[in-house]
Amino acid sequence: MYSGAMKRTVLLIAVMFLLGNSSRILGAQDITVEDLDQRRNRINEAGMLTLGSWALANIGANTALYFSTDEDIRYFYQMNVLWNFINLGVAGLGYYGSVRAVPRNDLFAAVDAQYSLEKVLLLNAGLDAAYIMTGLFLMEYGRSFPSRQTMFRGYGQSLLLQGGFLLVFDLVMYGIQRGSRKLLEPLLNE
Repeated sequence: MYSGAMKRTVLLIAVMFLLGNSSRILGAQDITVEDLDQRRNRINEAGMLTLGSWALANIGANTALYFSTDEDIRYFYQMNVLWNFINLGVAGLGYYGSVRAVPRNDLFAAVDAQYSLEKVLLLNAGLDAAYIMTGLFLMEYGRSFPSRQTMFRGYGQSLLLQGGFLLVFDLVMYGIQRGSRKLLEPLLNE
């Protein structure tokens, strides 16, 4: 009923959700600022591995499909490959930054880093919505240029797919990171 890729995606989102809510599931524990800083970085590592895996799967599958199909859909595959080289770069840099980050025991620095990350994720979600709208625009715009309609349609469909994935990804990451921020709040009241 479900494809293997869909099952893996659902499982990965479930694991990310559990990572984000593990301390609530395990009950109240004594958590230090350093633990929360480290937790934010681990969640980001998992997110960047997810994004990188999506990118690699897209690059491989869409490259193969590009060379094995006719012209009508090639633009879709082409844009997917190009888009995911960017995703792969973002994932690599984000993962590297998370792995190299040293957990701090400074409450205010941890709060600042947490809020900054949440703002970036919300900004990204807004950009993702813009990608989706651009995809819709390209598909409609292509109707005015019959000789280039397949290109605009393929690029537009790719933006819908990639923007949709990124929107879900960024909102899930935001939800998980927001759960971590809630763990910081008791430390602020001490």
